[in-house]
Amino acid sequence: VQSVEIGESVILGHLAAVGPGVSLGNKTQVGVNCGIGVRTKLAENVDIGLYSFVHHGVSIGANTTIGAHSFIGLRSKLGSDLIIPAGTNLPGGSVILTQNDLRTHQDAEKTDLNNVRMAAVTELASGIKNAKNVTNNEEDLVKAT
Repeated sequence: VQSVEIGESVILGHLAAVGPGVSLGNKTQVGVNCGIGVRTKLAENVDIGLYSFVHHGVSIGANTTIGAHSFIGLRSKLGSDLIIPAGTNLPGGSVILTQNDLRTHQDAEKTDLNNVRMAAVTELASGIKNAKNVTNNEEDLVKAT
């Protein structure tokens, strides 16, 4: 099992879990009930918000803040001086080096979500139409008997 490196003035919140091989830079804060995966590297002055999970093999640059309830996927790379909003979900292998990279990711995520919503509305409308056809057919059957 690999050892954990903990820099000066690091704060670990209650119930925070840190995997083997993790490196926590000076003045890093890991919030309450957070998980930091195996061989993850947090540079100095990183702040991980409460209830967040940073997966295995992630690298986070200095002075970066991860908002509460966020998920950083397997082997992602985050640059320095970033502000990742609360509730962010970055899939594995994400590379976010600037705030513009983050905006691009968020725009793509919104597009994906809108596509899912449109598919659900289309499916719902189709189901309503089919239900009306079934009802009409049942009425026709009653009339015929």
